[in-house]
Amino acid sequence: MAKVSCTLKEFTFFIDPRVRINITSLTKQLKSNLDSKCQKCDEKKELDAAHKHGRSRPDIIKEILEKYKKNDGTYEINDLQKVLDEINDAHKPIENHFLFLCKKCHREYDSWVRNLTEIKSEDSSTKIKTKNSEKTPKIQSNTKPDLNEILCKNETQSWKYKLGWTSIQNRKNIEQLISKIESSFNCNPLAFKSWYFHKRKDNDKQFSGIMCNKENSVICFRIEPGSFNINDKRIIRNKRWFFPVGKEARIKIIPQNFDLIMQCLSYAYDFSL
Repeated sequence: MAKVSCTLKEFTFFIDPRVRINITSLTKQLKSNLDSKCQKCDEKKELDAAHKHGRSRPDIIKEILEKYKKNDGTYEINDLQKVLDEINDAHKPIENHFLFLCKKCHREYDSWVRNLTEIKSEDSSTKIKTKNSEKTPKIQSNTKPDLNEILCKNETQSWKYKLGWTSIQNRKNIEQLISKIESSFNCNPLAFKSWYFHKRKDNDKQFSGIMCNKENSVICFRIEPGSFNINDKRIIRNKRWFFPVGKEARIKIIPQNFDLIMQCLSYAYDFSL
């Protein structure tokens, strides 16, 4: 049996390639059972085995090695094969640890995970700053994604999932606007796929709808051509999306437009009686 004394960096450099080969072997059968259909886009392509968020290969290796750690931070392994077997076992059952995605969806999923990690990091920094400064405004929002949300067919239809794949700045703009709307109007939200709607509580009539895109998003709102007299070049008349032809307009969701958006939504809210 092989004995190894190494740092985590050395283990990763010299032994992780062996771990990768073992994982490829472990996931081969399940890939075959899926008939090469991507678990996100459902297209038949060559599949990658993507570790689910929160249980990456480095995470699992570090967890297994922890019991072999010495006081100086190095690892003393008396039976390397035993450790490799433990790492393999920690990846089972396979379906609980992996998603089987085409290369495009794999890249997008990794990008989504990175975005969520950065959001979590920035949120932590914001909380510290807020605690130390009474001048820092606190933005309440219910639209932040659950960081443990796992990509699967059902979740590809969720608003949380869509937000997870937008740019960080776009996500912040949307969250801030939603917070302003829900604190200003007596309304109920309704999220579905790429859209986030607001309806009056008293009559359940929709007066706005957010359309979430990768980099830029817009908010659409109800208008009456004969009475809507807010003139601003930032307001675009839609032919039709959420409301009847001629009765809809939209504005790009960026902080510079928030005052104009709230002015237009006040009109749309009153008009939706």
